[in-house]
Amino acid sequence: MKPGKTRADVALVDRGLVESRAKAQALLMAGQVFSKEARITKAGQMIGDDQPLRCAASPIHGFPGVG
Repeated sequence: MKPGKTRADVALVDRGLVESRAKAQALLMAGQVFSKEARITKAGQMIGDDQPLRCAASPIHGFPGVG
């Protein structure tokens, strides 16, 4: 592993975008994770520590008013 890079699923958890690697992997497989304008679909894809990540849907906040 190169210094300064981590797996995409681990990076999502480390940055606080998702609660677990399982949820990160589900978002990645669903095509909901982007770095700049590129879609990231592989959990093992190496992401630079300075590379921006964003999720199209944020699972941490849930959906208000459901239930």
